[in-house]
Amino acid sequence: MEIQYQFNKQDEIYSANRLKYQHRFSKLLFRFAFSIILVIVVFVVAIVMMAVQDRPLWQIFLMAGILVFILAFLIFKYSLIKKAYTFLNQPLNYQNDEIIKIKVSDTDIVESDEHQNMAVYPIETITEIFIDERYIDIISENMPPLIIPLRVFKDELELENFLQLIQNKKNIPITKIND
Repeated sequence: MEIQYQFNKQDEIYSANRLKYQHRFSKLLFRFAFSIILVIVVFVVAIVMMAVQDRPLWQIFLMAGILVFILAFLIFKYSLIKKAYTFLNQPLNYQNDEIIKIKVSDTDIVESDEHQNMAVYPIETITEIFIDERYIDIISENMPPLIIPLRVFKDELELENFLQLIQNKKNIPITKIND
């Protein structure tokens, strides 16, 4: 199923709220920064104790090498999480009157614009769907919500078919919110 709509000013205001789940990534960044510091402290203490106990030089260098390897791995993971956090702070930025396409396949939902920018929402990661008076919010793990205006559906039946298509792939709770 493929749907298409024109992004407008009202959508822009609503989309500004799509980052309400970004605090999860900030906590994750803090945990990795803490683990990097912890690894440094533990290894430095171990290296100093080995030097004080007159261990052979090769053991001290081996310990230092292991420290560098673990730090490189943790810093690499930290940078990946930081990039994901930055992505959440800058989702697809649509301009007014831009054409947006949403395509539902067997495995994912793809949101794209006329400049070929895409955001892929794997159906397996979708945790919940909220429907209010004007929008559908599709909540996915570690992604900003996918927001679809209800005006893209011709009638209630087309909306139900869209939701049923997603529900057939994964049983996702749907919550209707009345403002």
